Amino acid sequence: MPFKKIEVTRPRGINSDLSPYEMPNELWSNGNNIDFKGARVNVALGYQRVMSSSPLSIIPKHAVAFREGSTDYWYYAGDADIYKTDGTNHTEVTRVSSDYTPEFNTVTEARQHTGWTSDVFNGALLLNNGYDKPQVYDTNTGKMIDLTDWPSGDECGVLRPFKNYLVALDITEGGTRRPTMVRWSDTAPLGGVPTSWTAVDASSQAGYNILPDTQGQVVEGKALGDTFFIYKNDAVWAMQFIGGNFVFSFRKVFSDAGILAKDCVAEYDNKHFVIGVDDIYVHDGTTKKSVISNKMHAFFYNDINTEHVSKVRCVANNSRKEMIIYYP
Repeated sequence: MPFKKIEVTRPRGINSDLSPYEMPNELWSNGNNIDFKGARVNVALGYQRVMSSSPLSIIPKHAVAFREGSTDYWYYAGDADIYKTDGTNHTEVTRVSSDYTPEFNTVTEARQHTGWTSDVFNGALLLNNGYDKPQVYDTNTGKMIDLTDWPSGDECGVLRPFKNYLVALDITEGGTRRPTMVRWSDTAPLGGVPTSWTAVDASSQAGYNILPDTQGQVVEGKALGDTFFIYKNDAVWAMQFIGGNFVFSFRKVFSDAGILAKDCVAEYDNKHFVIGVDDIYVHDGTTKKSVISNKMHAFFYNDINTEHVSKVRCVANNSRKEMIIYYP
């Protein structure tokens, strides 16, 4: 069978939905270990091992980069402890009072929480596992400490910054879980974390709201411009600062989309890229668009290990204009 050589000057990518016989020359029907950059098809760079001469002190379940003074560190959390490393030295920064609660009960093997999340607010590093009190890194002691004035006995599924406030989602109050509750702090002092979460204090702007309109629970939240988007399993809400007695306004943006798990949303180009329960989409707060094709949609959602959905994550690689999805 004779072959015909075709020069492709500007390859566009892979389209697994079209038949190979219908495929334009600049598209491929399949590919592996390649990427598209600079109008060329390139070999994917892959991965390499780091810190091989300085092994980690624990199995990391979560890692976040944070600069302390003039030194860049990776902070990594395991089941019961948190460490930091500059690439050579590893230092434990676990809170002094006690170790943290493991993701799985060591006796019953029952899941106790869905893992760590982190953020940086006003120059402070925050970590939260949804079971213990939210943690903030104290640069004076070199240890994690409980978040200031966090109500005793309460927990939150995720903690995120918005403007000069912290927003806690999926609240457990005194052992009673309130999966549709949103709680926000008082305004934070310059260069610090909020000092009050008391909603009944007239001198504080702290408060809470319930989003009970759908059966889904609040899973994640992330700011986009002047709006904080709250993601439930089955809906998306917008939270905006209005001041006064109410402090924030709430309105439902999408009732036909939600989010799959924590850290399944990333920002790029003034939009949110979201891994939903049954679709991957992009939105600007007004309109949304699906960005996964039919065959890839079926492959992705059928390939996820349903017992570990909480491990799905997405990250923006802005330098390469890519969104990277990690899933078990």
